[in-house]
Amino acid sequence: MFPVRQSLLCKTGISLVLTGLVAGNAFTSAAQASDIAELEVELERLRAQQAAMTRQMDALQRKLDERKQEAPADGAVDSLPGRQEAADAQSAMPANTLSQQDRLSFSGDMRLRYEHNTGPGVMEVRNRGVIRGRLQGEYALNNQITLGARMVTGNPDDPNTADVTLSNFNDDLQVSLDRLFVNGRWAGADFYAGKFPQIFERTDLVWDGDVNIQGIGAERQFALGPSTDLTASSVYFLIDEDAVGPDSQMAGAQLALEHGGFKGGHADLSVGYYDYHIGSLTGADQGDLRSNRTGPDGKYLSDFRLVDVIAALSLEPFGGDLPLTFKAEYVKNFGAVDDENSAFAGDIFLRSTEGPGDWRLRYGYAETETDAVFAAFSNDNIPLATDYRLHTAAFDYALSRAVSLNLTWYRFRPNSGLSNTTLDEWRDRVRLNLVFGF
Repeated sequence: MFPVRQSLLCKTGISLVLTGLVAGNAFTSAAQASDIAELEVELERLRAQQAAMTRQMDALQRKLDERKQEAPADGAVDSLPGRQEAADAQSAMPANTLSQQDRLSFSGDMRLRYEHNTGPGVMEVRNRGVIRGRLQGEYALNNQITLGARMVTGNPDDPNTADVTLSNFNDDLQVSLDRLFVNGRWAGADFYAGKFPQIFERTDLVWDGDVNIQGIGAERQFALGPSTDLTASSVYFLIDEDAVGPDSQMAGAQLALEHGGFKGGHADLSVGYYDYHIGSLTGADQGDLRSNRTGPDGKYLSDFRLVDVIAALSLEPFGGDLPLTFKAEYVKNFGAVDDENSAFAGDIFLRSTEGPGDWRLRYGYAETETDAVFAAFSNDNIPLATDYRLHTAAFDYALSRAVSLNLTWYRFRPNSGLSNTTLDEWRDRVRLNLVFGF
């Protein structure tokens, strides 16, 4: 973002010099007076542009801070410092500042995990080692158009995870693309097409952190005041195409309000609506259907028309070194066949991992009913995608700017049992993650 600010400051300085030179000869002719007026207009335009850019950078910083607070407890590297600022700075650069080196960027991560599972019965104890690798590249054709792709490990038939269990008699790893997209910026808005990163404000309750959208999307930010911004996002999600029958698709939109007008904190509120039309299940498997109810014909019993509300409040009641963040979410499916149609979650975060030596504590509780959310794209941290009660406790520690350690404990059980799960009592899952990012 520094090149943007420097460019604006240079333009403003040049304009000031020119204004002074013209002002010194203002009385020589009416033409020079006209030039002065034009320069003053240009100067004011540049000042307004600089103010708008400052608001945009402040809004992006608040969004980055929130992402760090809400980062998945499994240690997703998307929350590591530096990634989003660099991407935002590059996309905001004027065309004449994009060198060949600036056009191409790479980022990625590798995660090592040990997982311990316990539950009723002697055979319910399971230990496993898990690895994950992701590598993303982006190339800016100019300051309006960027091409992106991401290569990941894991099963390409499972959009909810890139994890690989260390097993199968030492078989080699499977690698595939989970993103391939074009991002265009026009008139202050971002447009996406292909298989692109999630653009909605989210938690794992509705959108698992590994799920990407395939189709088209757009988002635009509006400055409502010095410390208040509104972001409007929408997508058309192509889920499954059938050559001889109806397709499966989703149209969704979200409004997200960010306000940072009080000392040491900010508040966020987002409201989303996701309308699914599931006509084809040709490309679905049991891992996609998961815990939503299906009928004898194999189709969903419920439709899915979700209203999703997320609210967050960050404060510094104990000073700047101990910030507190409260986050709550409520979802209701207005297409469910019965009252198994709602879900909620709440989280408390203490501190954040912004730099080496920083740490963060989290406690969360979530509860879902069987058809409250579309299970194909929801939480996969536990075996149940819906119809669960879940306690989560986590500790994160930043060993360096590129290395973080995470310890997470999940305690869960079915909520109603209507999802026909074989799990019927409380179970525990403990994960130790070591994440390397670049």
